[in-house]
Amino acid sequence: MRVDLAYFANDEYGKGSRFDRYSFDVATTEQSPYQESGQLNARVEYEISQNSFSQKIGSSIQYGQLDYVTSVNGVEGIDGNTPNTDDISTFAGAVHWQVDWQTWQLQLQYLHYNYDVKYGNRIALSAFSYPFEIAAQADVVTANLSKSIDVDWGTISNINCYNDYSTVLASGSGLADSAQNVTGCAISAGKFYSYLDWIAGKNMYFVGGDGVGIDNGDTSWHSRLNINVGFYF
Repeated sequence: MRVDLAYFANDEYGKGSRFDRYSFDVATTEQSPYQESGQLNARVEYEISQNSFSQKIGSSIQYGQLDYVTSVNGVEGIDGNTPNTDDISTFAGAVHWQVDWQTWQLQLQYLHYNYDVKYGNRIALSAFSYPFEIAAQADVVTANLSKSIDVDWGTISNINCYNDYSTVLASGSGLADSAQNVTGCAISAGKFYSYLDWIAGKNMYFVGGDGVGIDNGDTSWHSRLNINVGFYF
């Protein structure tokens, strides 16, 4: 059995209005004036192995606090007039199952999260310099399948091909379900590790959507080709 515990005092910059970050954190905006202020994570996992077949079964929880920021870009309070000091709590819980057989791997997960916002049913996140909105409460289902292939093609030693699917189930006024499917391969070549995949999403921020689990008028499918080359030393 493996147990992991972690506590985070704040986000990576300690300032929710700084959007130029790589990781996804709660963003401080005029419509959603919150920032992270303490987060506890716990995860437990059991592993069962027999010959070329192994399983990992586990669960995880996250509990955190968000501080209400009373002034955002000079605007006081969420309605622009009345300051409010209501802090809110956040919670997420998940169960997962991973199966490995020879060169195949299957991953399944169910997750529920809830940002206990006082106004509306959305909250803002930020990454890659831009904030965007997500449903404040939703269920997330994930299913991934992959196959690892060892090769001897010059410097290329392994190709891992995969199909990853996830859907965000949100209901309420101005909300809509989101879905994303990623099909591609990861290529290992010496110190280079590259991704080549096709990403298709419906109502998904990463593929042309306005956010995740929201409905701003465009909930159709969009897609993009993603090529990522990393050099590790």
